[in-house]
Amino acid sequence: MKSSMSVALGVRGRRWAVEIGDPPNERVALTLDVLMGGHDTYPTCQEAVRAIRGRGVHRV
Repeated sequence: MKSSMSVALGVRGRRWAVEIGDPPNERVALTLDVLMGGHDTYPTCQEAVRAIRGRGVHRV
C-alpha cells in the first residue's frame, strides 16, 4: 500500500491506494486449428467467448 499526505487550504488528509492487479485470463477450450483458423472458424470462436463471458469472465 502507498500513502501520501495531502495538504490543501489547511485541510489535512491521507489517501491510500491499494493495487489489486488484473484478474487471471480464462482459457478457451478450442482446438488450435479453430483458434488459428480464418473466417470459417470465427463463429465457433465467438460462440465460445460468449459462453465464457456469460459466466461473468471479463478477460479471455
